[in-house]
Amino acid sequence: MAAALVSGPEATFLGGCADGRIISYRTTGETEHVPGASHSNFISGLASSPKNENIYSIGYDDRVREVQVKPSPSFTSTAQSTAAQPKSIAVSGDGTVFVAEVNVVEGFRDSQRVLNHTPKFTPSAIAAFESFVAIGGEDQKVRLNRWDGLALAEMAVLEGNKGVVSALAFSPDGKLLAAGDSTGRVALFDVQEKKLITSRWSFHSARINSLAWTPDSLHCASASLDTHVYVWSVAKPMKNIAIKNAAPGGANAVLWLEGEGYPQTLASTGADGCVRLWKVNFHV
Repeated sequence: MAAALVSGPEATFLGGCADGRIISYRTTGETEHVPGASHSNFISGLASSPKNENIYSIGYDDRVREVQVKPSPSFTSTAQSTAAQPKSIAVSGDGTVFVAEVNVVEGFRDSQRVLNHTPKFTPSAIAAFESFVAIGGEDQKVRLNRWDGLALAEMAVLEGNKGVVSALAFSPDGKLLAAGDSTGRVALFDVQEKKLITSRWSFHSARINSLAWTPDSLHCASASLDTHVYVWSVAKPMKNIAIKNAAPGGANAVLWLEGEGYPQTLASTGADGCVRLWKVNFHV
């Protein structure tokens, strides 16, 4: 189950299901299906626009769909066909929706396809922050690109992973990039310096499915096929907080809830179709 946060006092977030539906969850315990034309099968990714005004989804029906957040989550009529089965989705600062697919990265904006980028490697994950776009590959490398609204310009090749790059996440301040891979390793990179900070976030034993940063950019959570969730510290890279057996069958997604009522609260979703909330006490 993919997940995306919807800002608001009720700490609402969305979860994508294997049958193509998206469910809206509230920490009060209420759930409801997002109305409108949904996907026809498995939802493989969700991504928020920079101001959480819209949520974008991808599915194995080879479609990109849009969910408007206000006044309540609902699918819009906007839908785009992808060239191939989508693997990962991200939204840049100008609202361009990037989709990593088999052998191609596409970009969509204002209901138009604005990018068809064919890299020399097989893309496997994507993340965006303002004009930065990171593309992970099956060759175990991450390409850091600059997006100018028309094309992607490669700035650096980041190395530190030991398997297919399966999840990427920029920190909220844009200074750091976390890259998870198929071996369970999470590599941390400095975006400005374009270098590896640490590759010792390696306690998982299977593919990293999701990464999520705290709003202060000091901690990053990872969800893995091994059923566990870990919380990593930038200041203390050798320290971690383990949430063992967080999701039977595999932990699919993690996200941090925002708002005064939910400090240090982590949500995780799993292959069992359940959402769980965790109160995290960081190391002093």
